[in-house]
Amino acid sequence: MSTIYIGVDISKETFDACLINGSKTSNSAFVNKKEGFVRFHKWIKKYAKNNLTHVCLEATGRYGEKLSLYLYNSGIKVSIINPARIKGFSQCELSRVKT
Repeated sequence: MSTIYIGVDISKETFDACLINGSKTSNSAFVNKKEGFVRFHKWIKKYAKNNLTHVCLEATGRYGEKLSLYLYNSGIKVSIINPARIKGFSQCELSRVKT
């Protein structure tokens, strides 16, 4: 069983997700409300099937709290990462962009 990783870029109104499964990727956008969370969860199930799922999002104040709790309560592993760690990683990789 492999792990599928999903990176989430979240804002007040919406969030964008990028799913990585081996060499395959898929992108989608969702509203940052309960109905968007439900649609996101269905989108995850569509690609994850029997694989483990790990969702990672940047700490952006309160914007990601409800999504994180929804995913956690649904049994999905969630990591909230400090933006300074992301910036530090990109600098370590000699990259000027974080995406």
